[in-house]
Amino acid sequence: MEMFRIQCKMGKNEFYWLIGGILGAYLLGTGIWSAVSAGDDGMVRAFPLGTVIAVFGTVVAHLLGCTYNMLSAFGLSVSMGATRKQFVRSYAAHGMLELILACVLIRVLYGFEKIYYLKVFGLPVYEMAGLSAVGYPVLSVCTIAGLIAIEMFCGALILKFGVKAVAGLWLFFMAICYLPGILLRTEFFSGLLSAARSGGENPLTVPGMLAVFAFACAAMFFAAWGMLRRQQVNG
Repeated sequence: MEMFRIQCKMGKNEFYWLIGGILGAYLLGTGIWSAVSAGDDGMVRAFPLGTVIAVFGTVVAHLLGCTYNMLSAFGLSVSMGATRKQFVRSYAAHGMLELILACVLIRVLYGFEKIYYLKVFGLPVYEMAGLSAVGYPVLSVCTIAGLIAIEMFCGALILKFGVKAVAGLWLFFMAICYLPGILLRTEFFSGLLSAARSGGENPLTVPGMLAVFAFACAAMFFAAWGMLRRQQVNG
């Protein structure tokens, strides 16, 4: 518990930046939609652009910020007498607390955005499944679990392998961005996709995808713990 309080104090400025980034992204998205759509008389629904940009901005900012912050937090925490297990638990708990508060704030801002569009433009907001009363808690839990696992795994990789890990993660990210599009343009994979679409029942059910996702998160988290438990403190 003491280590968790220390992590909260160490990450106080980071949390303020996160909240400021959410508010800035939200206002930017809301302002862009208002400016672009103000003169469109044929508009029947408003798009919650402010909330959507805030969600994606939070994911990117927290992923990069917490992964980078882990590089200094690990050495500082261990040098202050914390065990590696205490560090992993407290750092993951602190990250989860930040994301839970961020998710609550985004949900509140979404409510304000709906009221704003209705009062100013007289338009109801387009209801997205991920922002609905049922979908948002599921999206929040999956986002929090995925981000914590990825941040711990990437931070542990960089601590252990340094620049090589950064280069490898960058190449992996580029592959995720470009490889699916390249493969789908080939005759072989486009044929497989067409066959899957016309093959009747989809084998990738929601419970199945959630099970795979949970397994991937657990695998990354325990792989990170396996690297951190043997990681030496430099300096």
